[in-house]
Amino acid sequence: MAVLTAMLASNKTIVRAGRLIGFPVFGWMIVLAFLVGSYSFYHGFKKHHHSLVPFLVFSAGFSLLVLKQVFHQYQFWLLIPAVILIITAHLINYRSCRVHN
Repeated sequence: MAVLTAMLASNKTIVRAGRLIGFPVFGWMIVLAFLVGSYSFYHGFKKHHHSLVPFLVFSAGFSLLVLKQVFHQYQFWLLIPAVILIITAHLINYRSCRVHN
């Protein structure tokens, strides 16, 4: 628990520092998460299930996540479906990979 608290505290410090110098840290975190997630879905597509459905659901979730960054007044209304779609995409990918092994 202490390690998690330290990680969260350091993450907040990085984000605050990024805001002070005008560097959109959270935007880069979104891009990095999209790249890592896309690789995960590409691997599942190429090596296991050959279905684009997980990637399309993941992309829809990430689109909502990006919209959340643009439309701040709707951030809570966009965040919840974005998270649900991203988690659902990972579950679909995981189950599809397990079935086709």
